[in-house]
Amino acid sequence: MQVDPAMVKGIVLKEIQAAVVAQLNQAPMMIENVVKLALSAKTNSSGDVSSSSYENRYDLIEALAAKAIRECAQKAVQDWVGTNREKVLAAIKREMEKRKSAIIQQFVDAASNAINPGFHVSCSIQPRESR
Repeated sequence: MQVDPAMVKGIVLKEIQAAVVAQLNQAPMMIENVVKLALSAKTNSSGDVSSSSYENRYDLIEALAAKAIRECAQKAVQDWVGTNREKVLAAIKREMEKRKSAIIQQFVDAASNAINPGFHVSCSIQPRESR
């Protein structure tokens, strides 16, 4: 008995297509499972999978939420300092008047410069030369 290869190929192709369609009908459930697994993946506090299992103690969703909240808090503080810049500078100057050492002056200058947008904090402390 001779079987035509074209006929076998057609039957196999139809079976494969039926199996693919059956799997696609389950796609929403598969997507939910994949998302659930991804969001519960253990990561470090930055949301990255570390090579050290000790650092991977947070679910991805927890790490990402914490990171977003930290960024929002940082922005809120920057906005508040920007709005209250003069008050902050005045408080820094009052504190500087109370403590007149060189090291405090350096830190106060660095803090004053940090309040101005576009500037970076740079603090250089050097001992005084003996006379």
